[in-house]
Amino acid sequence: MEPEIPGGMDEVVSGVLAIYQRNPLLRMIVRLNPITSVAEAGILGTVDMYLNRRMFVFAQELISLNIDPPEDRIRKREFIDAFSATQRKVRETTNDNKIKTFAALFASYYEGSIFSSVDHYEEFLRILDEISEREFRVLLILDRHERLNPLQVSENQLGRANRIWQAFTDEVESSVGIPVKHLAAVMKRLERTGLYEPIIGSYLNYGGGRGYLTPLFESFLQATKISPREDKDHPGQGTT
Repeated sequence: MEPEIPGGMDEVVSGVLAIYQRNPLLRMIVRLNPITSVAEAGILGTVDMYLNRRMFVFAQELISLNIDPPEDRIRKREFIDAFSATQRKVRETTNDNKIKTFAALFASYYEGSIFSSVDHYEEFLRILDEISEREFRVLLILDRHERLNPLQVSENQLGRANRIWQAFTDEVESSVGIPVKHLAAVMKRLERTGLYEPIIGSYLNYGGGRGYLTPLFESFLQATKISPREDKDHPGQGTT
């Protein structure tokens, strides 16, 4: 059973109802959501809105991010496609932090400075949907080690990986609980996201199993409004 929405019912309903009356995006959430579509008038005062807690968290986060598009923007096909795709992912997600990150990603789409098309946006949406808590924590740890150890003059990616890999694997084991013998499999799975690239080639004394973050990882952090220094609230919070 999912936890109850915090705060008193009257206070929460009154606050959201006031925003609902002036926010067309929130009204769109109610219309598109099958659980809450009993009747638009007074819908936010019904038990159904509480049962659909995931969309409530999503809507609250959009409000906190000041996402209040005009009616004409909401009617555009591209906007509806992006929003509908995001809503489907939210309804399948149980963790509040991940739901809030979906809202942050949609906010980046709305702001228009990162994504060139709905297809581009949905690529990031799929990455966020697929990545797990442990996987993302691993990437954040690798990112920190790479930032602290930039490439030296004439150094290739393998050279830097060799310098940081022991400290990286030790921290992953102590902080995330993934032993070294299992880390290679985790990194292999992360290749599917495009955020991590393995180092492949014939190098002296190199048996494989190391890699580096791609430029897409930095773009992903920017699109989800995540600071590279964040270690707690991140999109990997929960796998569903």
